[in-house]
This record gives sequence, C-alpha cells and structure tokens, in this order.
Amino acid sequence: MAWLSARLHEQRYQLASFAYLCAAAGLTLIQAPPINLVAFPPVHIVDANGNLDTGLMLQSIASVIAFAGAMALFAAYGRPMADMSARTWRRTVGGTALGAALYAAATVILDGFMWVHFTERSFQNGHTAVSLVVALVGVALLLAGLRRHSTDLRLTGLILLGAAVAKLFLYDLEVLNLMARAMAFILVGLLLLAGGIVYQRLWDEDEIEDKAVTA
Repeated sequence: MAWLSARLHEQRYQLASFAYLCAAAGLTLIQAPPINLVAFPPVHIVDANGNLDTGLMLQSIASVIAFAGAMALFAAYGRPMADMSARTWRRTVGGTALGAALYAAATVILDGFMWVHFTERSFQNGHTAVSLVVALVGVALLLAGLRRHSTDLRLTGLILLGAAVAKLFLYDLEVLNLMARAMAFILVGLLLLAGGIVYQRLWDEDEIEDKAVTA
C-alpha cells in the first residue's frame, strides 16, 4: 500500500498502509510480547510443561521480522501526512522503523540463544549480545551522522548509546550472572572506547577540511 501510494501519488493508500501497520503492530506484540525480552522462561514460547515450543518461537521470530520489514518499507515509501514537516516525518517514521528493527534483533538474538540451550544462563548470555548490538548501532549512527553532517543521525546514535549504558546498569547489573555481566560491560566499554577514538579522528579530519575550504 505504501508503495502504491508513492507510485500513484494517492495518499489514501498510505492511510490504508498505516492502518495495516497498526494492526500488524498489535499482532506482533501478542506473538512476541516485550515481557519475553526481560523474563525467563518466556511464557509465550513454552508449552504446558514449561518446555520450549519451537513452533511458537518461529512464529515470534517471523512476526517481528515481518513487522520490522514492513515498517522499513513504510519509512522508505511514505510521505508526510497532514501538516507534518518532512523532517518531523523522517524523525517519527525513521525512529519507529529503527525501534522495530532493534526489537526484532533483540527477539531473534534471545530466541536464538535459547534455541541452542534453553537455560536461564543462555538467556542471560543473549542479553550480553543485545547490549552489544544496541551500542554497535549507536556508534555506527553517530559516525554516520558525523560523516553526513546529520544532526538527527548523531542524536539518534547518542540516544542508543545512552540506552545501552542504561541497560547495563539498570538491567544487566541486576539480572545477569557474573560472567554475562562482566562480558557485557567489557565488550560495550571497548566498543564505546573504539567509537570515541574513531569519532574524534573523523571530527579532526572534518575540521582540517573546513579550514582548507575557508583558507
């Protein structure tokens, strides 16, 4: 619907696309509820005996991937509606698409770890990977924002880095076992250190280029 709207310049198709996305979001949260990301065992992917139900897990993974893909397409083909400015539209829809992608990534990572070993320790190890992925995406957006001179990308990167650090202290530090906690802090810390070094180097290069242009 979003593609048809862009192709035919008919906004009613985009409104229909938005309605479908809202319905899809509700169904996705039913099949892959947020509680599955923080509590073990995830109640929506286990059977009556408390064992992992592979079919329910695949449904959960498929739902989050499908919604993240649909949201990305909507962000790519959608156009500002009502009196919304283009920048506000990009921030709102792009941020939602990024959030859906990270939600899908977290679900896939945690389910993947539990698929290999359905234990609480495996679930906690998955959270170490989730923290690393959030920080990695944050650093990537921060560097991309510097390269493209985009304030929005840099701000989004900083928000994700803040979210990764907050997760470390508010969730990982309280819930994860000692090994998973240590790995999360070490890996995210090294990533932040490397990202800071690269960011400073790129910043210095941009300053040199700006001085060369103005000279």
